Amino acid sequence: MRSHLSPAGTGEGDCKLRASSAATPVPRRIPTATPADLRSGGLLRALLAFRDSDKLGPAEFEVGHADLPGDRLRLNSVFVILNPASCGGRTHRVERRLGEEMERRKISFRLLRTEEAGHAEELAREAASSADRLLVVGGDGTLHEVANGLLTSGSGRELPPIAILPMGTGNDFHRMVGTGSGVDQALELVERGRPTSFDLGLARWGGEERYFVNLLGVGIDVEVLRIRKSLGRLPGLLQYLTALGVALVRFDPLPFQVELEPDGGETRELLTGRILISAVTVGPSIGGGFMLCPDATPDDGFLDLCHLGSMGPMAIARNLPRVLRGTHGEAKQIRLRRLRQARFSTPNGEPFAFEMDGELVSVDARTIDISVQPKQLPVLVPSGDRKA
Repeated sequence: MRSHLSPAGTGEGDCKLRASSAATPVPRRIPTATPADLRSGGLLRALLAFRDSDKLGPAEFEVGHADLPGDRLRLNSVFVILNPASCGGRTHRVERRLGEEMERRKISFRLLRTEEAGHAEELAREAASSADRLLVVGGDGTLHEVANGLLTSGSGRELPPIAILPMGTGNDFHRMVGTGSGVDQALELVERGRPTSFDLGLARWGGEERYFVNLLGVGIDVEVLRIRKSLGRLPGLLQYLTALGVALVRFDPLPFQVELEPDGGETRELLTGRILISAVTVGPSIGGGFMLCPDATPDDGFLDLCHLGSMGPMAIARNLPRVLRGTHGEAKQIRLRRLRQARFSTPNGEPFAFEMDGELVSVDARTIDISVQPKQLPVLVPSGDRKA
């Protein structure tokens, strides 16, 4: 299924990616990069050197090693899906360090570089059939594509668990994993992390459907993402706050309704009226640290809703610090709910824009049906954390 994400999306630090060709796959010999290539920063040069080969696609090569003795997991194949456009194109700064450290640890890996919107999804679909573990180097938008690729791969085998090296602007999914953000911490997860399963959300609209790993939102959040495109050099939370300040000046709260099945499941609840934002999440934070749904956990079998009604400037100023801290649950205009299913729509049937995982969806929907997909995404967490 072709991605519907905006090709210029930068919501969580993920920039343009290029879709791979649909040519019939042929057996390919994967060249091997030497340790000297890696130490000299040759990941990029190795890719360029092989670009014109008819035996290798433009986005991958392999480094092979024997297994290590000791307490590290013996891995036959680690796939690294790296988005070079993440974090304003600054991912290349960690690429050499990552290659050197994987070489030092003697981890056998294949590097797959994304090149356009939807490419991470295609690479993940390919990796699902042979990878032992996946390391995703990018932001929430890259992870969104990887999750959709894995879940639609139809590989017939157990899906490889994911470790994250966060290189986005928001990195809210990484906060759910609860580990450090450096190369060493990411590779510790690859080698010693314990697989567990996170919930996903599934959105259906206009004959289309996609999974989201953390967030589906409508309202001012869509306007914030449009503004953030011009603020790429600011760090995550500051970038979101700056864009939010601009958006509050120009945003007109829209009439909206949310029908939901709460965690009890006995009756359905209908929330109506003009809204500032209505967001369904898997985890607690969005936008690089806004604790929108502070009690949300990624493995409880529920999604969480934060529904903010229209409010004036004074109410916004009063509640914004509370949202940052996650103490806004008692505010008059705010509704927090746990749910299994929800339906987003407008009372008059007018189309509306929405976003998933920090990326604008480039279609206007009239109705979105949302449901939780419990324990669908395999994720590597530090040993001793959540039980699978």
